[in-house]
Formats: sequence, structure tokens, C-alpha cells
Amino acid sequence: EQKAAAEKEQKAKIAALLSQGDEALKANQFDAAEAKFNEVLAAASDNRDAKKGLDRVARARRDAYEAQTEAIVEKGDAARKEGNLDVAISAYKDALTRDGENRGAKSGLAQAEKDLAEKQRLAIYEAELSAIQGLVNARQYNPAQERLEALLGEPISREQKKQAKRLLAEVESALREAQKAPK
Repeated sequence: EQKAAAEKEQKAKIAALLSQGDEALKANQFDAAEAKFNEVLAAASDNRDAKKGLDRVARARRDAYEAQTEAIVEKGDAARKEGNLDVAISAYKDALTRDGENRGAKSGLAQAEKDLAEKQRLAIYEAELSAIQGLVNARQYNPAQERLEALLGEPISREQKKQAKRLLAEVESALREAQKAPK
């Protein structure tokens, strides 16, 4: 009778622990769930429900980790679309630290780095156009012409090319006028 009562109490304790493990797992409290299932196995090492519970905890952890990684990739995608390339690159690198084979992070990082290089390149040409405009304003037409011709040979944006051609026409006109002027 005592033995039966002890077995009944043990079964009730195991059932309670399994239930607590299931509840913890539903609440994404993976450590707590794992602890409850391990507590069951400490009392009954062959308990299938506890073993299955541990498998579900491992799967849920994996799924949560993958979901977090995808959320980081999505953050990178959103930042890249907004032109916030430093944030995008950081997010993609974070995702790749978590999962080095994540295709979305790999392609996003490559595109964000390409976009950043292009943005930096265009900024350099924008600064060059500004410097050339300064030469034109100072009536230093020959160096302005040389720099404009060199700049037009570079892969600049359509708008920058249009601006450079307009400046070159202005410089060439000023040079023609200077040649016509009596010396």
C-alpha cells in the first residue's frame, strides 16, 4: 500500500513536471522547459514524454534562433532600401555571425557594400565638380577644362555628366571669348 502510494505520488510529480515543462515551452522559456524535462528524466530516465519534450525544446530553440536571424536580415533589407547602408551592412554582418550560410544576409551584404562604394564614388565626383565650379568662378578656365574632360571620361551619374557638360560648354565659351579679346 505504501509502495502504491509512493508510485502514485511519483506519477503525479512526473505529470506535474511534464505539464510545467510544456507550459514553459509554450511561453518560449526554453531553459525552464529543459530543466523540467530533465528533472523528469532524473526521476524516470526512460520517460518518453520527457525525451520528446527535450527534442521539442531543441527544435523550438533552433526555430527561434533562425527567426531572430531572419529578423536581422529584414532589418538590413529595410535599412538598405532607406539608403542607410552602414546600418544595413552591420545588420547583415550580425546575421552572418549567427548563420554564416544565410543567403539573404550574404546577398544583402554584397549589395549594400556595392551601393556604399557607388555612393562614395559619386560623392567624390560631386566634390570634383564642386572644385571645378570653383575654378570656373575664379576664371581659371584651362585647369577647369582639363579636369572636366578627365571627369567626363569617368563613370559618373547621368546628372553629374549633364552638369559637367554644361560646365565644359561654359568653359569653352569663356576660352573662345578670351581668344577673341584684344591682347
